[in-house]
Amino acid sequence: MKNLVLIFAFFIPLAQASISPLPTRAEIFCQTEFPTTSMLFAPTNDGQYRLRVTHHNGEKFAPIHKGIITSNDLENLVRKGQLIQQMGTEYSIDFQAEDCSLVDPKLNEVVCYKRTPTTLGSLTLQSLSFHNYQKVSRLFGQEFKTFVMSVGMTHQNRGMSVDMDYTPGDCWVRI
Repeated sequence: MKNLVLIFAFFIPLAQASISPLPTRAEIFCQTEFPTTSMLFAPTNDGQYRLRVTHHNGEKFAPIHKGIITSNDLENLVRKGQLIQQMGTEYSIDFQAEDCSLVDPKLNEVVCYKRTPTTLGSLTLQSLSFHNYQKVSRLFGQEFKTFVMSVGMTHQNRGMSVDMDYTPGDCWVRI
């Protein structure tokens, strides 16, 4: 545990040193070829940023999990699905410009935080975040790139997220 604290004490200042303000014209739009869930991150007229999430086939088709699932997770997945459905088919999250940062300009990696309670649809959340990043996988000597858009949220002190993976051709980025 002591080593873990030392690691965080060393790396967090390093990570914060490389974060810079987000350009005011930053825009990211991702949508699968046959629309499933699309996300648009763009500036507003009043100097904020807005993330609009649309589940084109309805809220029952919203992504609720990313990663390995075991039978032990099923009850929690049902709970998360029910909560995320309460957010509706389409919702928008506004972030203050000072709460958004450009983490890695080479990869167009953006992160935003909202630490105030926000209601999306009929669900009130304690906090929200947005993070996008590029992921590279290698298989059989081939390189595959994925663009990940993630909306993190806290509800009743429990974290959950809506994550979507897109191919580079599914996204339009201007930073």
